[in-house]
Amino acid sequence: MGLSLTVTCTSEVLCFFFCSYLLKTLGPNNLIMLGMAAFIVRFLYYSLLTSPWLVLPVELLHGLTYAASWAALVTNAYELSPPGLGATAIGLLNGVYWGLGYGLGAIIGGLISKKFGDRVLFVSNAILFTCYLILYVFMFCREKKPHIESIELNNYKELSINQV
Repeated sequence: MGLSLTVTCTSEVLCFFFCSYLLKTLGPNNLIMLGMAAFIVRFLYYSLLTSPWLVLPVELLHGLTYAASWAALVTNAYELSPPGLGATAIGLLNGVYWGLGYGLGAIIGGLISKKFGDRVLFVSNAILFTCYLILYVFMFCREKKPHIESIELNNYKELSINQV
């Protein structure tokens, strides 16, 4: 457990160190998708484990699944929030992620693990994240069109259409 945690935390710290570069290079949406893909790989890998020692290589992906994803989510929450409400958006993200997400994950994950076993839990998580990834691609990564109506309705005269 200690060695696994060491690999996990090292990956996380290194990824947090390079997050600014990754965000500038890939952008938040691509980084979120990369994190989801890394989660899918981790879940499938966990479902196939036969020895505790085999967990070490996949723990290197923790940097992408947590650090890079979290930096991209916080960036998106701030950038997509109305002016002056960035901190509120990040606070809501924290509440949903750490509160609702962890709470429901613990309850539902525990029930699935108890009734069907850990393999089924990890495979079902991989399937769920694959669905999330597909949904994310369709919802947020299609070509964005300018929202002229929202600019006019909200009186954001200082913004040009290209900035929306």
